[in-house]
Amino acid sequence: NSLAEFMAKWDELVPQMIDKLPALMEKMMPIMEVVMPMMMAKILPVMMTEEHMQLMEEMPKRMATKMMAFEKLQKVMPEMMARVIPHCLKEMLPYMEESRKEIFIVSMTEILNHEENLIQE
Repeated sequence: NSLAEFMAKWDELVPQMIDKLPALMEKMMPIMEVVMPMMMAKILPVMMTEEHMQLMEEMPKRMATKMMAFEKLQKVMPEMMARVIPHCLKEMLPYMEESRKEIFIVSMTEILNHEENLIQE
């Protein structure tokens, strides 16, 4: 099968693959819990140079409006972020340098206060 044939069947195959994702994710989670940390330990130190870190910092701003243009993501993304980010912070904050932690806390406080002010208006 050629790539052209695959692309011709793309619209037919993608919905089938999406339907199988929940079951696949359930089966993959135990493997991902073991493999992901090992992969990230090798890849991230090489990949996350200062230049790449700056690009990663800018990515949410560039992607958010594009992602939220999809109606299905308008509920899922905020819900996922609200559920996952606190757990990420809880696990990662103990490893963060104190000077970086202070900057992080100020930044998060400013973001949350700004959002709170927008809601009140």
